[in-house]
Amino acid sequence: YLQKSPELCKKIETTSDATVLVPTNEAFKFLTASEMDGKISADAERILGLHFIDHPPAILSDDVRVTRPQDDSGMFSVPAMYPEDSDDRVWFWSQDGKLHIDGGGIEAEVVEANVGASNGVIHSINRVLGIPRDTIYDKLAMDPMMSKTFDLGKQEHFNDQLKDGDIKFTFLVPTDQAWDQIKQDFATAYKVLFMGDFFYQVHHILERHLKVGEKLSLHELVRNSKDGKGFEV
Repeated sequence: YLQKSPELCKKIETTSDATVLVPTNEAFKFLTASEMDGKISADAERILGLHFIDHPPAILSDDVRVTRPQDDSGMFSVPAMYPEDSDDRVWFWSQDGKLHIDGGGIEAEVVEANVGASNGVIHSINRVLGIPRDTIYDKLAMDPMMSKTFDLGKQEHFNDQLKDGDIKFTFLVPTDQAWDQIKQDFATAYKVLFMGDFFYQVHHILERHLKVGEKLSLHELVRNSKDGKGFEV
Protein backbone atom coordinates (compact mmCIF):
# COMPACT_ATOMS: atom_id res chain seq x y z
CA TYR A 1 0.00 0.00 0.00
CA LEU A 2 2.87 2.38 0.75
CA GLN A 3 4.03 2.05 -2.85
CA LYS A 4 0.79 3.78 -3.88
CA SER A 5 2.36 7.01 -2.55
CA PRO A 6 5.81 7.51 -4.12
CA GLU A 7 6.08 10.96 -2.55
CA LEU A 8 5.65 9.55 0.96
CA CYS A 9 8.13 6.76 0.19
CA LYS A 10 10.68 9.43 -0.72
CA LYS A 11 9.99 11.33 2.50
CA ILE A 12 10.56 8.19 4.57
CA GLU A 13 13.82 7.49 2.75
CA THR A 14 15.17 11.01 3.30
CA THR A 15 14.01 11.64 6.88
CA SER A 16 16.58 11.78 9.65
CA ASP A 17 14.62 10.87 12.79
CA ALA A 18 11.03 9.82 12.07
CA THR A 19 8.49 7.62 13.84
CA VAL A 20 6.84 5.06 11.54
CA LEU A 21 3.74 3.15 12.64
CA VAL A 22 3.44 -0.18 10.83
CA PRO A 23 0.20 -2.21 11.07
CA THR A 24 0.81 -5.92 11.56
CA ASN A 25 -0.63 -8.56 9.24
CA GLU A 26 -3.27 -9.21 11.93
CA ALA A 27 -4.30 -5.55 11.81
CA PHE A 28 -5.33 -5.89 8.18
CA LYS A 29 -7.65 -8.79 9.05
CA PHE A 30 -10.07 -6.28 10.62
CA LEU A 31 -10.71 -5.04 7.06
CA THR A 32 -11.74 -6.92 3.94
CA ALA A 33 -9.51 -6.56 0.90
CA SER A 34 -12.23 -4.60 -0.92
CA GLU A 35 -12.68 -2.25 2.05
CA MET A 36 -8.95 -1.61 2.27
CA ASP A 37 -8.54 -1.09 -1.47
CA GLY A 38 -11.55 1.21 -1.59
CA LYS A 39 -10.36 3.39 1.28
CA ILE A 40 -6.80 3.56 -0.03
CA SER A 41 -8.03 4.46 -3.51
CA ALA A 42 -10.18 7.26 -2.10
CA ASP A 43 -7.92 8.65 0.64
CA ALA A 44 -4.46 7.10 0.34
CA GLU A 45 -2.36 10.13 1.29
CA ARG A 46 -4.28 10.87 4.47
CA ILE A 47 -4.41 7.25 5.67
CA LEU A 48 -0.77 6.52 4.91
CA GLY A 49 0.29 9.90 6.32
CA LEU A 50 -1.17 9.04 9.73
CA HIS A 51 1.44 6.28 9.98
CA PHE A 52 4.43 8.57 9.35
CA ILE A 53 5.43 11.06 12.06
CA ASP A 54 8.32 13.26 11.00
CA HIS A 55 8.50 15.19 14.26
CA PRO A 56 12.05 14.76 15.67
CA PRO A 57 13.16 13.34 17.93
CA ALA A 58 11.60 9.96 17.20
CA ILE A 59 8.91 8.95 19.70
CA LEU A 60 9.91 5.96 21.84
CA SER A 61 7.58 3.96 24.08
CA ASP A 62 9.21 5.41 27.21
CA ASP A 63 9.42 8.93 25.81
CA VAL A 64 8.90 11.43 28.62
CA ARG A 65 6.60 13.41 26.33
CA VAL A 66 4.28 10.39 26.41
CA THR A 67 4.73 9.14 29.97
CA ARG A 68 4.55 12.64 31.47
CA PRO A 69 2.55 14.72 28.99
CA GLN A 70 2.32 18.45 29.54
CA ASP A 71 -1.03 18.78 27.78
CA ASP A 72 -4.15 19.00 29.96
CA SER A 73 -5.64 16.11 27.99
CA GLY A 74 -3.11 13.74 29.57
CA MET A 75 -1.76 12.81 26.15
CA PHE A 76 1.03 13.82 23.82
CA SER A 77 0.08 14.70 20.26
CA VAL A 78 1.80 15.79 17.07
CA PRO A 79 0.35 17.06 13.79
CA ALA A 80 0.27 14.64 10.89
CA MET A 81 3.09 15.75 8.59
CA TYR A 82 1.73 14.26 5.38
CA PRO A 83 0.07 15.43 3.27
CA GLU A 84 1.22 18.97 3.98
CA ASP A 85 -2.32 20.34 4.24
CA SER A 86 -3.44 17.67 6.72
CA ASP A 87 -5.56 18.79 9.67
CA ASP A 88 -5.08 15.50 11.54
CA ARG A 89 -3.20 14.92 14.75
CA VAL A 90 -1.76 11.67 16.06
CA TRP A 91 -2.09 11.05 19.79
CA PHE A 92 0.19 8.98 22.06
CA TRP A 93 -0.40 7.83 25.61
CA SER A 94 0.71 5.12 28.01
CA GLN A 95 -1.85 2.75 29.54
CA ASP A 96 -1.11 -0.33 31.63
CA GLY A 97 2.50 -0.24 30.52
CA LYS A 98 1.58 -0.22 26.82
CA LEU A 99 1.97 2.55 24.27
CA HIS A 100 -1.35 3.50 22.67
CA ILE A 101 -1.87 5.61 19.57
CA ASP A 102 -4.90 7.30 18.03
CA GLY A 103 -4.94 8.54 14.47
CA GLY A 104 -7.96 9.42 12.38
CA GLY A 105 -10.28 8.25 15.16
CA ILE A 106 -8.76 4.77 15.38
CA GLU A 107 -7.07 3.61 18.57
CA ALA A 108 -4.21 1.17 18.19
CA GLU A 109 -1.95 -0.57 20.67
CA VAL A 110 1.74 -0.96 19.99
CA VAL A 111 2.52 -4.69 19.94
CA GLU A 112 6.22 -4.31 19.17
CA ALA A 113 7.88 -1.08 20.19
CA ASN A 114 11.13 0.73 19.51
CA VAL A 115 12.34 -1.19 16.46
CA GLY A 116 15.44 0.80 15.66
CA ALA A 117 16.38 2.09 12.23
CA SER A 118 19.21 4.32 11.04
CA ASN A 119 16.81 7.19 10.43
CA GLY A 120 14.19 6.73 13.13
CA VAL A 121 12.10 4.18 14.98
CA ILE A 122 9.34 1.75 14.00
CA HIS A 123 6.38 0.67 16.13
CA SER A 124 4.21 -2.27 15.08
CA ILE A 125 0.53 -1.55 15.78
CA ASN A 126 -2.55 -3.78 15.91
CA ARG A 127 -4.90 -1.56 13.85
CA VAL A 128 -4.79 0.43 10.61
CA LEU A 129 -5.15 4.11 11.48
CA GLY A 130 -7.66 6.31 9.70
CA ILE A 131 -10.15 3.61 8.65
CA PRO A 132 -13.02 3.50 11.18
CA ARG A 133 -14.45 0.10 12.09
CA ASP A 134 -15.77 0.70 15.60
CA THR A 135 -19.14 2.17 16.51
CA ILE A 136 -19.33 5.49 18.35
CA TYR A 137 -20.14 3.47 21.47
CA ASP A 138 -16.88 1.51 21.10
CA LYS A 139 -14.88 4.69 20.52
CA LEU A 140 -16.32 6.38 23.63
CA ALA A 141 -15.61 3.28 25.71
CA MET A 142 -11.94 3.17 24.63
CA ASP A 143 -10.91 6.81 24.38
CA PRO A 144 -9.40 8.13 27.65
CA MET A 145 -10.26 11.71 26.71
CA MET A 146 -13.99 10.87 26.52
CA SER A 147 -14.39 8.68 29.59
CA LYS A 148 -16.55 11.10 31.59
CA THR A 149 -19.04 11.60 28.77
CA PHE A 150 -19.17 7.82 28.40
CA ASP A 151 -19.80 7.42 32.14
CA LEU A 152 -22.61 9.98 31.99
CA GLY A 153 -24.16 8.17 29.06
CA LYS A 154 -24.45 4.98 31.09
CA GLN A 155 -27.31 6.58 33.00
CA GLU A 156 -30.55 4.95 31.83
CA HIS A 157 -28.72 3.45 28.83
CA PHE A 158 -28.27 6.64 26.80
CA ASN A 159 -25.14 5.13 25.22
CA ASP A 160 -26.90 2.02 23.95
CA GLN A 161 -28.28 3.78 20.86
CA LEU A 162 -24.70 4.46 19.79
CA LYS A 163 -24.06 0.72 19.31
CA ASP A 164 -26.24 0.65 16.18
CA GLY A 165 -23.89 0.58 13.21
CA ASP A 166 -26.76 1.10 10.77
CA ILE A 167 -27.60 4.57 12.08
CA LYS A 168 -25.39 7.58 11.35
CA PHE A 169 -24.49 9.92 14.20
CA THR A 170 -22.64 13.17 14.66
CA PHE A 171 -21.64 13.51 18.32
CA LEU A 172 -19.87 16.59 19.68
CA VAL A 173 -18.30 14.89 22.68
CA PRO A 174 -17.18 17.01 25.66
CA THR A 175 -13.73 15.89 26.74
CA ASP A 176 -12.77 15.04 30.30
CA GLN A 177 -10.99 18.39 30.37
CA ALA A 178 -14.27 20.13 29.50
CA TRP A 179 -16.08 18.35 32.35
CA ASP A 180 -13.25 19.24 34.73
CA GLN A 181 -13.81 22.89 33.83
CA ILE A 182 -17.53 22.50 34.63
CA LYS A 183 -16.57 20.93 37.96
CA GLN A 184 -14.37 23.92 38.73
CA ASP A 185 -16.88 26.56 37.65
CA PHE A 186 -20.18 24.89 38.62
CA ALA A 187 -19.34 22.34 41.30
CA THR A 188 -22.94 21.76 42.43
CA ALA A 189 -24.26 21.23 38.91
CA TYR A 190 -21.40 18.84 38.18
CA LYS A 191 -22.19 16.82 41.29
CA VAL A 192 -25.88 16.61 40.39
CA LEU A 193 -25.12 15.35 36.88
CA PHE A 194 -22.62 12.71 37.93
CA MET A 195 -24.41 11.38 41.03
CA GLY A 196 -26.81 9.45 38.77
CA ASP A 197 -30.17 10.46 40.25
CA PHE A 198 -31.15 12.97 37.55
CA PHE A 199 -30.65 11.04 34.33
CA TYR A 200 -33.25 13.13 32.46
CA GLN A 201 -31.07 16.21 32.87
CA VAL A 202 -28.04 14.25 31.69
CA HIS A 203 -29.95 12.99 28.66
CA HIS A 204 -31.11 16.51 27.82
CA ILE A 205 -27.53 17.83 27.85
CA LEU A 206 -26.08 14.95 25.84
CA GLU A 207 -28.90 15.14 23.30
CA ARG A 208 -27.90 18.75 22.64
CA HIS A 209 -24.56 17.40 21.42
CA LEU A 210 -25.91 14.58 19.27
CA LYS A 211 -27.35 14.57 15.76
CA VAL A 212 -29.04 11.32 14.76
CA GLY A 213 -29.34 10.27 11.14
CA GLU A 214 -26.45 12.22 9.64
CA LYS A 215 -22.66 11.88 9.68
CA LEU A 216 -21.02 15.30 9.38
CA SER A 217 -17.32 16.07 9.09
CA LEU A 218 -15.77 19.12 10.71
CA HIS A 219 -15.59 20.82 7.31
CA GLU A 220 -19.30 20.14 6.74
CA LEU A 221 -20.17 21.51 10.18
CA VAL A 222 -18.21 24.69 9.49
CA ARG A 223 -19.81 25.08 6.07
CA ASN A 224 -23.30 24.56 7.51
CA SER A 225 -22.59 27.13 10.19
CA LYS A 226 -21.47 29.68 7.57
CA ASP A 227 -24.63 28.92 5.59
CA GLY A 228 -26.76 29.57 8.66
CA LYS A 229 -27.82 25.94 9.13
CA GLY A 230 -26.08 25.42 12.46
CA PHE A 231 -26.14 22.05 14.23
CA GLU A 232 -29.68 20.82 14.39
CA VAL A 233 -30.40 18.04 16.91
